[in-house]
Amino acid sequence: MRVLAFVLLLTSFVGYGQQDPNLSSEGFTPFWTNPASYGIRNNFSTHLAGRLQWTGISGAPRLFMTNTEAYIHVGPSQNDPKLSFGSGVMYMTDVTGFQRTQLFRVPINLI
Repeated sequence: MRVLAFVLLLTSFVGYGQQDPNLSSEGFTPFWTNPASYGIRNNFSTHLAGRLQWTGISGAPRLFMTNTEAYIHVGPSQNDPKLSFGSGVMYMTDVTGFQRTQLFRVPINLI
């Protein structure tokens, strides 16, 4: 039973490696394309991305992004909620030389 649970847990994650996305500009981020789409899939999802360039050099570009979205319902049951909405949290920090940028956003999508 433990082996089956471990295999199910291992196969439920999706990961992509060896990709080099250009995430320094906000327009190219895969996390913030459409805030109105948060919660429409009726699930919970989390994304993480990071980039370290020129490691070992002072002032090298570093980036970290995380995004979490969920469908939230308030009421007696999920089939008959009093209020339902999609919400998420997005955090990004980008350090390039002397410039440091931090973004924190909380979109709410009333469904």
